[in-house]
Amino acid sequence: MDVTFDQGRIDDLLRDRHPIIRQIPDRLRKNVPFKHGHAYGLLSPVTIKGTSSFENKPVRITLSPTNAAPTFELASTGERFAIDPAICQKGQHNIQLGSIKIVEHPLSFMSAFGLRCDISLDQPSFPTFDYCNLPYLEAVENKIVDIGPERSFTIKSPACLLFGNGYCVLEPDQGVNKLQIDHQVSYPGKSVSTIRIGTQLTPDIYAFLCAARTPSFRPRAENQKNYELVKSGALKEYPVTTENVLFVDEEEFYNPRAEFSEDGFNYEFIMHEIIDIIAWLRFLEIAHNGRFVGKMTTFLFDHHAQIDAAIWACDHPSLWVV
Repeated sequence: MDVTFDQGRIDDLLRDRHPIIRQIPDRLRKNVPFKHGHAYGLLSPVTIKGTSSFENKPVRITLSPTNAAPTFELASTGERFAIDPAICQKGQHNIQLGSIKIVEHPLSFMSAFGLRCDISLDQPSFPTFDYCNLPYLEAVENKIVDIGPERSFTIKSPACLLFGNGYCVLEPDQGVNKLQIDHQVSYPGKSVSTIRIGTQLTPDIYAFLCAARTPSFRPRAENQKNYELVKSGALKEYPVTTENVLFVDEEEFYNPRAEFSEDGFNYEFIMHEIIDIIAWLRFLEIAHNGRFVGKMTTFLFDHHAQIDAAIWACDHPSLWVV
């Protein structure tokens, strides 16, 4: 990873982005009892059941109140892990915290709603739920306690983190006091192609998009084969179904959900991208005991790049200002 503060170089990258920016339609939002800019705790523990993604075994996840910095615990071994990027591993298409895999989804959920809680699970990987992070929202929304306005912080001046052809540009808050996202993806073929989306991340937007499924983009021949295996129930090794994974190849979406469609465009793929790209911010927010505000512009910003970004951001405290 390289880092540049050169405004000219940053401007060149931003100038080269796709000219059409999609906005999330008002219909694709959901009212929830979370206020933007507030921190929340839990009144009592809540438990969610699922199937662990890598072990393919029943898993119980418990979210518990905490008065300290939140942690993740693998209950079967008693190992407890601080939310610290220094102990992350670059797993297979996921962020691994200590020995716990696929932490990006709960981290994203915690960041979006300012939720402070400990999380424990009895298998080493989180489930791939049919509606991604929606089970967490449904479990906690009647158990939350408003701690009050959360301290916000931003970056002092623009910085660009470079990962090969990908990047993450961070820019200071301009009085909006929100996280502003400008995210772009580019895939071969016509199904996804190049999409750029812009949004201010507020609780009502995240409450809808948090149900967007994990996508699987593969070459057409491979995807057709995998999809038929999943549909027939012949894939036994992993708990993959047509309900918890969105199958996509160069030509088509195999199992789109109508609730994500508006004016002929299906937002589910790009909405799951938003779930993923904000997860790393939770590491920074824990380190600063607050909420990051400002603009984040991203392209080809995968989970491994996010770990590098989180380590860099937490190792440079002088770059941030309350």
